[in-house]
Amino acid sequence: FEIRMYSFYALFTVCSLYFWYKKEWKWYLITSVLGLYTHSFFVLIPVSFIIYYFLTKQNRRRLVINTAKPLLFFLPWLPILVNQFIRSKDSWIFPVDLQLVKSVLGNLFTNFEGTPGDWWSLTFWLSVIILVFLWMGFRQNKKQALLFLTPIVFTLSGFLGYSYLRRPIYVNRYLIFITVFEIFGISLGIWSIKNKLLRNFTAGAFLLLVIVADFALIPSHRKTDFKTAFSEINKNAEAANFVYTQTPISFLESAFYYKFPEKVFIYNPNSITVPDYIGVNVVFPAVSRADFPPPPSKTYLIKDNAAYDTVIVR
Repeated sequence: FEIRMYSFYALFTVCSLYFWYKKEWKWYLITSVLGLYTHSFFVLIPVSFIIYYFLTKQNRRRLVINTAKPLLFFLPWLPILVNQFIRSKDSWIFPVDLQLVKSVLGNLFTNFEGTPGDWWSLTFWLSVIILVFLWMGFRQNKKQALLFLTPIVFTLSGFLGYSYLRRPIYVNRYLIFITVFEIFGISLGIWSIKNKLLRNFTAGAFLLLVIVADFALIPSHRKTDFKTAFSEINKNAEAANFVYTQTPISFLESAFYYKFPEKVFIYNPNSITVPDYIGVNVVFPAVSRADFPPPPSKTYLIKDNAAYDTVIVR
């Protein structure tokens, strides 16, 4: 039900980087176009490659054109993207502050999103360590290191600056491609270590860090268990019974799990506009209800924590 695009996003980032680096332009075009239609922020990857060419004075016309070609296939989507951006002024995204800026590299590396709250100092120090390894790689091979540093620096400075000055648009998973470049940049730094034993130990330590962080953060990413709640509701529900969600947040889950999805609505007594980011406007264009169904009726009122009350109107 909640399949997401982010694994493809990371996969197409790696493929795009590989085929661009090998100058296999046909496969670069295919994987980049797939990436662009997987997530709109993928557009920053070809742009970063073009910036890299100019930074390293390789801005030959043929190379720049081949790198920019995927963007032509994205043009039909631009009007929709602009419309989405304009309509997304009311957002759930948290503002950017100094704490996030200081910890951003570590946050992206671990996908730490603020919980548990005592991880901020850990991701700050991890960000410092990552910077050290990025610098080590830069000292070893400036040209190759710039390939990984350009999308990191260019994208983060733009996103964090815009989020701080205008409105928040920074989310870890939206920028998962930066994590890919972080990993390659860190690897280049590890490879610059001359002592083989120390190099292998450092690589092992980073791998262990990833495993530990994954297991430690899993509880913080656990989804609300609507399935169990609706397994109880569905045992007793009849075709004439309704489900109202207390807020728009839990609507899609309720519509998915309730055995009579056409009877699922958002309880909205104040007739507030449902935010676009909820994602109900296309498939469920008219789901707001200001009142409970007329008598006689039975309605399950679903809360965002998956608890529910039964409302009977006689």
